[in-house]
Amino acid sequence: MVEKGTGKNAAVIGHFPFVNRFRKKNIFKNLWVFELSPKDEQDLSPEMFSEYLPQTDVLMITATSIVNKTFSKIMQYVSADSFNIMLGPTTPLNPLLFDFNIDVLSGAVPADNKLARTWFSQGSKYRETKGIEFVSLRKDRFGSLK
Repeated sequence: MVEKGTGKNAAVIGHFPFVNRFRKKNIFKNLWVFELSPKDEQDLSPEMFSEYLPQTDVLMITATSIVNKTFSKIMQYVSADSFNIMLGPTTPLNPLLFDFNIDVLSGAVPADNKLARTWFSQGSKYRETKGIEFVSLRKDRFGSLK
């Protein structure tokens, strides 16, 4: 996101832990963070999608948007020229999402099933969990699948 969005308009769907670091560093021309349950006074509600998303050059979207059925609503406002990243542990690492204007899929896969299962069964957060690996798939490597 930093590579593609420095000095540009950026939006984040979901108040990820790194959002406050982005805000402090002033990396982007504008940084709009949308959250169903706002974490601070700067977070915007989904009702503001139509105002800000068409201006976005880089979008980072939580994969939870698929589960909570906001993905289609979000993507209808995103410019065709925007660089779009879907991330989070629930990201389906399926290149078919590239056909829906997603450029990068970033998620987690088990590198050691037994170890990951042990950590998850103990209630660990995914960032603390041993036995998983963070991976990204880029559209420019796979192209669009038809």
